[in-house]
Amino acid sequence: MADAELGPAHRIRGWSTPTAGEAVRLYGRNAALKLVREFLTREERDGALCSRRYPVVVFTGMRGTGKTALLADLAGRLDQQVAFARIDCEGFEGGARDLLSLIAFDLNRQSGRYGTLPFPRLITGQIAMVAHLDLTDREVAREQVRQVLEEHQKTGQVLQEALRTTLQSGFEALGGSHGAPGAGAAIENIIYKYGPDVVLGGLAASRRGRRLLLGKGQEWYGHQDCDLGRSPLDVLVDLNRMATFPEAEGNRREVAELLWAAFLADLRDSFRHSRRAVGWTLNCVVLLDNADTVIGRDFLDELVMARRQRAAYAADDPDPLTVVATSRGDLAERVRARGESAVTLADAGYADYLRRSQTQVGRWWYPVLLPDLTLDEVGNMVSAMELPGGTRHAVASAVHRFSAGHPGATRTLLEAIAEHPEKPAGLPAILGLPEPGVITAGSRTVEESLLWRLTEGMRPAAVADLATCAAARDEEAALRLAADSGLLAGTRGEDPVIFAADLWRAGPRGRPAELHPVLRRLLLRRLAARAPDSPADWVRVFGWLRASCLDAGDETGELYHALALGAVEHVARWFAHALERCDPAEWLRLLSSVTAAPSRLDHRLEPAPQIRALTQWADQRDVPLALVGRLVAASWIYADPLSASYGPSLLREMGADLYQIAPYSTDGLTVLRDEADSYRDAAVGDGSYG
Repeated sequence: MADAELGPAHRIRGWSTPTAGEAVRLYGRNAALKLVREFLTREERDGALCSRRYPVVVFTGMRGTGKTALLADLAGRLDQQVAFARIDCEGFEGGARDLLSLIAFDLNRQSGRYGTLPFPRLITGQIAMVAHLDLTDREVAREQVRQVLEEHQKTGQVLQEALRTTLQSGFEALGGSHGAPGAGAAIENIIYKYGPDVVLGGLAASRRGRRLLLGKGQEWYGHQDCDLGRSPLDVLVDLNRMATFPEAEGNRREVAELLWAAFLADLRDSFRHSRRAVGWTLNCVVLLDNADTVIGRDFLDELVMARRQRAAYAADDPDPLTVVATSRGDLAERVRARGESAVTLADAGYADYLRRSQTQVGRWWYPVLLPDLTLDEVGNMVSAMELPGGTRHAVASAVHRFSAGHPGATRTLLEAIAEHPEKPAGLPAILGLPEPGVITAGSRTVEESLLWRLTEGMRPAAVADLATCAAARDEEAALRLAADSGLLAGTRGEDPVIFAADLWRAGPRGRPAELHPVLRRLLLRRLAARAPDSPADWVRVFGWLRASCLDAGDETGELYHALALGAVEHVARWFAHALERCDPAEWLRLLSSVTAAPSRLDHRLEPAPQIRALTQWADQRDVPLALVGRLVAASWIYADPLSASYGPSLLREMGADLYQIAPYSTDGLTVLRDEADSYRDAAVGDGSYG
């Protein structure tokens, strides 16, 4: 995204096209950066900048899809250009109120032409909440609040005390460079040096400034920008009471709503009345990583509720805050509108949001699915590596086939290849190498590291059961396996751990959810490694699934699981008979679907002897059966990405077999021979890695 696209008024250092190093780190994410910029931009009306209504943008994807890296990249581009806060909810131990205070603290940092954003309404509420009031006598309590606020206007000392607790509870959870060892001492230094400046801005340095700011903050509680006509002191006394007894019904929620309203009112006031606001062409920003946590969900729910309440009173008065959150799937699934799925990154934009905002949910949330890397993007990553000439395309193709474009897995595999150029090539060998970047003896292998990262936090028993479920073609079949087979050791039925949203993703064309291909491949390798006497070994698991498909009349599923068990003859005979009765295009589609079945074959071996071993039952004079048997075997071997070393020879074998099979198909000669030609063409362009 070049600066010229933004225009002089929107030019911000860092929002240009990434450098080569940045591109390697965030390949395939330029569209996400462009989308965030679109959701930051304020619009011009009648010569003045105005805020637009924006939802909470939720980037979603499983572990390792680059969500945290995306926020880190955004933070680097926003730093000293736009007021922003970045927080990782997974490491945050405070409550939603603490998180709001920390965001105010971070937005108050000096940020280029935005300067510092003051929060007089928010801090007034915080002061009132921590004051020691006599809640048995409202008149006395009102006087106590007034005195406390006056004291703060004179000295600012209580402001320091009000900040210390919240900063200490969450300082280390702030993202970027904010979290650091010894944060407690750092907090004390900040408070000692700056006092109330950290949330009230430069005006808090003088007695007159504190009086003006806190006076504005106190007055707001009477009208709350809604013409309420209440007594500010009464509202602040009630706020103190509700904060003192948070367990009473409704108190916690009302406190959150009031503080959020104060926070957003402070932002609106700054963007309207600050002398610098004429140049504030972009919103301020909150980057919230791992928002699936309880604190993340609570925080965002409170924000949305505050926005809904404001919209009910003043629909054309949105706040100037863009919130970008990341979710592994739970939050994104919860906030998507009924009948809608998370929008793909390629289709995302403000125009699409406006279309979806016709629903109540779609107005406030915008989940966006981060895509896997394309082959070309992986190829660009490989091009940045110093590999021998002529191997780059083969490496990119092999890595992409195995990782299915998963960014984290792709990066790990490429780092391992770059770190061990002297080691044997080929993915099976690469998976057995030590984890890249780790030199400790006894460290995990690349394969172990990949699976650990994709299942981080799961108990070993749950990972084992997930490996059992990986034999199923989709989530629906896995649920039946978990509930009815008795083959799972540590879980039963619809277990929330092994069927979590961050492990399963929507299937193509409305099909049931599936495990991500790279995760499934790694889990199936675990399943294949189980001893034959294991209660849930390969044969027992796939045998149960095959029988289940037979009972359900699922012929394709039965063939798929039969092939996983090595029943090449059974599958070949079915396809040989189907030649005369099946539409040729459908026959090819079924062949591709069935031969995608997992295998326990050793793909380090040459394919020719493996094909002979798999078809030794066939009389070579029995055509087309013998030819179909060879085609099924070759297609099955080729379907496993670990066979990439022999890809061209397998494609040539498949093309030759299919060319000879074509005359035996009813009205399928042209269709099958065209497919055979496509195999041969692919063999020419598919270099072998290994």
